[in-house]
Amino acid sequence: MSDRARMSSMRKLCSREPSEALWAQVMALLRDWPWQSMQIGLEYADHQLRRWPDRLRRNLPWMKWDDLHPAWGLIRHLDLSDHPLHGGRAQNLAQARRLSNITHLTAPRCQLGDEGFGALIQSPWLGQLQSLDASDNALGLAAAQALARTSRLTDLIELDLGHNPLGDAAVAALIDAEQLIGLTRLGLPYAGLG
Repeated sequence: MSDRARMSSMRKLCSREPSEALWAQVMALLRDWPWQSMQIGLEYADHQLRRWPDRLRRNLPWMKWDDLHPAWGLIRHLDLSDHPLHGGRAQNLAQARRLSNITHLTAPRCQLGDEGFGALIQSPWLGQLQSLDASDNALGLAAAQALARTSRLTDLIELDLGHNPLGDAAVAALIDAEQLIGLTRLGLPYAGLG
């Protein structure tokens, strides 16, 4: 396929009503676009996709975190479900500049633990985060206290910490946290509440 044909396809895709299926097609087009001529397609897509909901703009299975593919710049919803982030991986992720575009982070069952979770929420690149799913990550009181103390997540409106052994004290810390005043949804199913 020529670059002209790729641009024509990109224009058609980006002009339609946003959907998961169209997002997958946009990303497939970019995946197969030769890197040396991709910049104009990326710039066009970036401009057109601004009207798309961030939740639709998620990483796809072919995208590996350590892959430097230029299309990562279009991602707004990072889904790391079931991706192990223990043993320093969460700390490495927290330092990744490409998090600066992420508004939704889905990370259930990632084996974060309190330490990994603490590193993530202190990331200098996640200040625009609006939703965070850290369910089923063995998080306890220390994670909740770290979240309650952080000043980095002031845009957070949705938080899911279900299936973690938090307990009543952890939930009290979250409820009392001034930094989390913007939360409109707090998911705590099976969080060890008495």
